[in-house]
Amino acid sequence: MFKAYIFDLEGTLGHFKWSLEQAVKEAKLKLEEMGFDKEKLLKMNRFNEVINEALRYALLGSVNVPAYEVKRGIGEVYDSFDLESLARGKPRDDMKDTLTELHSRATIGLFTTFGWRGSKKALEKFEIDKLFHIMVTRDDVTLVKPHGEGLTLILRCLGIPGEEVIYIGDTNSDILASREAGVKSGFVVGGKQELHDLAAEPDYVFHSFSDILAVK
Repeated sequence: MFKAYIFDLEGTLGHFKWSLEQAVKEAKLKLEEMGFDKEKLLKMNRFNEVINEALRYALLGSVNVPAYEVKRGIGEVYDSFDLESLARGKPRDDMKDTLTELHSRATIGLFTTFGWRGSKKALEKFEIDKLFHIMVTRDDVTLVKPHGEGLTLILRCLGIPGEEVIYIGDTNSDILASREAGVKSGFVVGGKQELHDLAAEPDYVFHSFSDILAVK
């Protein structure tokens, strides 16, 4: 049995129907207003890429905008989509009961590309906010998944070795973040990505949320 179970949020604990394409479009418009040229923006086509690539440009001095302003600008756009998606949010079957059981025997954490406000409201909506011991969101890291920075931060805060921790998500990025941080990876079927579409192989596959309880 693991000493800590860390979870992704959207697609893993529940489904929020996040408007990804529109969010990316508006975030790129915000960056253009800040002075990013269109050639750089054309390379940013996915939700995570917009954050990671824009911050890299800022940190390397390739744009005349401080990194904290870039992060704040993108965050303001994404926060609005986080909150808008919560109205359509639905929890996974058996999720709350499974987390309640895990909470009685291990540390429970959250590492998500949702922002802090949206994550807090989502956990409250699902009535599971009291079950989590630690929460790391996109607001707490420089680079988001597939980078494992957030998981490394959690390991440092908890003081638990990586081999005694599992990170459970529903995308390839979750598995890659697990590998970078040196923790085990779990994949829950029925999220944003199909099992056969994964480019990286998870350590564990869960066909229902309650299957997590059987992990030793």
